[in-house]
Amino acid sequence: MNGPADPAAADAAVAAVLLALDPCGLGGIVLRGRPGPLRTAWLARLRAALPAEAPLRRLPPQITDPSLLGGLDLAATLAAGRPIHGRGLLAAADRGVVVVPMAERMPAALAGRLAHVLDTGMVATAAARIAVVAFDESLADEEARVPAALTDRLGLQLDLDRIARCPAEWAQPPASVLADVRIRLHAVQAGDELAEALCRAALALGVLSLRPPLAALRVALAAAALAGRDRVAQEDAALAVRLVLAPRAVLPPPPQEAAPQS
Repeated sequence: MNGPADPAAADAAVAAVLLALDPCGLGGIVLRGRPGPLRTAWLARLRAALPAEAPLRRLPPQITDPSLLGGLDLAATLAAGRPIHGRGLLAAADRGVVVVPMAERMPAALAGRLAHVLDTGMVATAAARIAVVAFDESLADEEARVPAALTDRLGLQLDLDRIARCPAEWAQPPASVLADVRIRLHAVQAGDELAEALCRAALALGVLSLRPPLAALRVALAAAALAGRDRVAQEDAALAVRLVLAPRAVLPPPPQEAAPQS
């Protein structure tokens, strides 16, 4: 798939497609940037790349637990004379994506509930296999950040402020071959040495959680499938480092560090 000439825009374009290919496996994305045409175009690209039947739900501010998680529908229960349980937003988004605006202001309790659903794929007794798009609208000098309990589980991180303008290519839907790419993804191979190399890269960058290296491996596999390869190549591993590990770095990269080899 040919991307825009701007490297940051190219990474952003492919990130939307990779998330659509493996939403539950990657968990989601922290998308930094203020509201505007660029963010709207990126979300539209994600929507176009998802299967047509995949739901995309926006999480309203101040959502109540019954609306989020489901529970007893009092009005329907009184009308029917028996307990009626309503589906919450998370169950309604099963096999799809939940979009969270202003995620940097998310209460810790809500982040914990989303983290639990991302870990289990369930809410109460209903399936809720979701990915989360967390919009981080904070400014550089603000202390508010997306809760760590959530960011640790969202494999991708992307800063739209690094992109100067909205590329025209983003308005085009991804190729219809994505259904075949999803099938190919299950057959892509990566050696044990790649997983070890990604873990070493994470440690070198000061990333101590085990989730990011695992997410980076899934990104590399999806990138290889998207490129038509049956085995992860060096460029797939390099993309995974850029989209997953580098944004989390708390230490500078070692001098002349090479991308992990597959």
